[in-house]
Amino acid sequence: MTGNNGSGTLPVGRRLALWLLMLAVPLVVAPLVLVQAWYLYGYLGFQGGYCGPFGKLDPEIGWVLAPDTQSCIIGKDGPFGQIAFRGEVSIDDRGARVPADSFRRGGHTVKPLQVIVMGDSWPFGYGIDGKDTFASRLTRDHGYETALFASPAYSNAQALMLADRMAAKHHPEAFVFLIAGLERAICIGATEPEWILKPCYWTAPGGKARLVVPPPGLVEAAAKFGLRPGGMLGAGEMTPGYFLISRPVSKANAMLVKLGVISGTPDDFYGVAPADETEAIRRASFADLRRLVARHHAKMILLDPGGIYGGLTEDAVASGEMIYVGNKQWREEISLPSDALPANERAVPYDGHYGPGVHAMIAGMVSAKLKAVGLKPSN
Repeated sequence: MTGNNGSGTLPVGRRLALWLLMLAVPLVVAPLVLVQAWYLYGYLGFQGGYCGPFGKLDPEIGWVLAPDTQSCIIGKDGPFGQIAFRGEVSIDDRGARVPADSFRRGGHTVKPLQVIVMGDSWPFGYGIDGKDTFASRLTRDHGYETALFASPAYSNAQALMLADRMAAKHHPEAFVFLIAGLERAICIGATEPEWILKPCYWTAPGGKARLVVPPPGLVEAAAKFGLRPGGMLGAGEMTPGYFLISRPVSKANAMLVKLGVISGTPDDFYGVAPADETEAIRRASFADLRRLVARHHAKMILLDPGGIYGGLTEDAVASGEMIYVGNKQWREEISLPSDALPANERAVPYDGHYGPGVHAMIAGMVSAKLKAVGLKPSN
């Protein structure tokens, strides 16, 4: 059978279209292949590992620690390197990290809870055993019944929301809040963010910042396509799907946010907003912390090594609702004295998170602050 020109060959126009298509396919496919190869390398050469996921999806918070779960965190001395550290992770039925020797699957009988510790990987004790976290030491060494609800890679917004939820269940007398920075809680854009898989602070037109949560059903719907909230890797979500699906999509989404096409998170870990919006977010976040304390009739020990809330705390401290430890006091009481510790007690090898010795120092500091706000040890 011949073509339309009767010569057995395609018409010039159709041949040109075919050639263009053949040229276009590599131009489209090659970048996709390169992107996937890059993230596959990131997966295979990741400088760490886990014995399994210890987070579960949450429709409002993005993820929480998965109850009745045991895992571990492993660190290496470099990509494809040797194991440099290993820390066990045990999550009880409440969703709190506990020492391995107190883990009881399916049930956890405890005394009335006095203290909730919230925050990110620093209070969580990334890379160390559960028994060595300052939350565990507050219970074991200082007599305060304490629950650790922090998670690696949490933002201020996630920590706040989980603390509120857990306080409604467990009625603590005090909160201890420690987190690295505001960056993971920042959203930007002209309209309220909709394509977000975890909460963030967004500054509306007019300059007022407020907390925004994922739309109902979005976190679960996204999960059906292999998408997980950015940062969930820190909770053991080290899967090919996270690296090959979630990470590229997250980066593409962040690019659209930065270009102003959509509103959302400009980066999972180092989100940047204009100075006036960042200040509005800082103030809104602190106001929410004060509301948390008031709503649950509790006290707060606010540990702020990075000085996130510097200049905002005077009224809250004067009213007696919280004790604030800023970067200057932290440096004097924790950072400088910790220099005398052995290296493996000061920091997790090849990682930098606080080592067991620093956690012991923090527990001592927090215990003294709890006494200062009137809390007595329960045992």
